[in-house]
Amino acid sequence: MNVENLHKLVTKEDPYHFHKTLGIITFFNFIYQFYHIFFYGNMRLDSPNGLYLLGLHGLLPISSLIFHIPAIRNPKAPMIYPEFRLHSIIFGLRAIICAYLVYYKIHLSYRIFTCYMTMVAADIASSFINKEDDILDMVNDILSDKPRKTLIRNMPFDEGEGITENQKKKVARFHSSMQVGATLYMLGSMDTAFFTLYGIQLPAFLMTLVRKNIIKPNMWHNIYTILLTMNILGYYSVPLSFIFCQIPLFFIFIHMRFNNKMNKYLAWSITFHSYYILNYLFCEVYPVDIIFSSSQALYIKRGLILYNFIKNMQLLV
Repeated sequence: MNVENLHKLVTKEDPYHFHKTLGIITFFNFIYQFYHIFFYGNMRLDSPNGLYLLGLHGLLPISSLIFHIPAIRNPKAPMIYPEFRLHSIIFGLRAIICAYLVYYKIHLSYRIFTCYMTMVAADIASSFINKEDDILDMVNDILSDKPRKTLIRNMPFDEGEGITENQKKKVARFHSSMQVGATLYMLGSMDTAFFTLYGIQLPAFLMTLVRKNIIKPNMWHNIYTILLTMNILGYYSVPLSFIFCQIPLFFIFIHMRFNNKMNKYLAWSITFHSYYILNYLFCEVYPVDIIFSSSQALYIKRGLILYNFIKNMQLLV
């Protein structure tokens, strides 16, 4: 880490330090919420201050639009580019909207609808950035699920660091699969929805550190992997019934989408409908939250969290 370049974070594009102030506030809120769920098993998002801070997390990525960034993606290092910035705004707002929907006890179907609209908005943003010929081409690309190269799984690594192609593929696969877990987290609690912001807003800041030559690309990958792994702590704030639904649906979607290349809208439709079935099974037919005592449930959650930490830390490069 090159601390000598920290002064480069101050730019003329943010003369009133609005974006920086939001960044500092939300960064400390991340630390506070992480501390609270680690030691107490839940976050403090449903308080007046928590709801206010949640809104600031929504303003943070929007305020980044004041900054000029290169129109072309850097092929040698993970840095912010237009498509990534728009996706960060869209998926960040998804998490915040879903968290508010949970707080106000609005039906689950609205969160699923939000997830669908997020996917559509992200595809439209990608088509707009990539300058598709016309609106018909844009719609056809969305319906056909046209693959794009400008995705998070294609973030470059340090050159000459001895990282094998197999290692790169494993890391990229993990990063992509965690985006599936993030979408499923929208169906959980207010905490799980908020937790996905760790893997959206902090990596964007880390990309700025890469651009300013404060950290190297491999450090970005390692910190990003750790941030995604931290999401498993969201299990503390949800009942076992959700975990028993989320885990099989995660692997079912991976099989449909990653292994069999199924259209993502079809795959998510199957996944969301399956959630209703599994939720009924584990809440009504075999109510696992009653079958297991609170202490047993805690041991199960701790076991899953520990297993994921050990497994994912092996991906560090």
